[in-house]
Amino acid sequence: MTSTVKELPTAAPKGRQIAAAAATRTLEVTNKQEAKIANITVVTFNLTYRYEANGNTVTRNLLCTGSASGAINASSSSNQYISQGRGTCEVRTQPSVFIKGAPFQFTKVHTVTTQAGNAARVDGRIYTA
Repeated sequence: MTSTVKELPTAAPKGRQIAAAAATRTLEVTNKQEAKIANITVVTFNLTYRYEANGNTVTRNLLCTGSASGAINASSSSNQYISQGRGTCEVRTQPSVFIKGAPFQFTKVHTVTTQAGNAARVDGRIYTA
C-alpha cells in the first residue's frame, strides 16, 4: 500500500477573514493498492481523495474517485462521508479477470480514512466484499 498526503494551495474565500481562511486547509490523498493472485499483480487500484480540514477535523469532502487497471475489465462506484471529524473515501470496484481462460469476478472495496486528531494522516486498506 502506498499513501501520499499533500496540502494543496487555497485562495482566501471572499468575505472571510484572513485568519479563518488560513485555518482551513485543502488536502489530497492518493492511495495505491495491488491485488495479487498466485503472487502476480493482476489489478492495481488507485484512489484519490480531496477534502478540507480545519485544524485536525475534516470539514468538507471535495473529491472521491478511484480506478482499477491491469488485466481486467472493471466498474467502480464511490462514496464519501465525514463522521466524528474523520473523512472517508470509499471506492467499490467489480473487476473481471480471466484465469486459465475462465472468467472470475469479485468485488474489492478500497478505502482511505483520516486519522482521529490528525487530518493530514490516513489509513488505507482494500478488502474483498
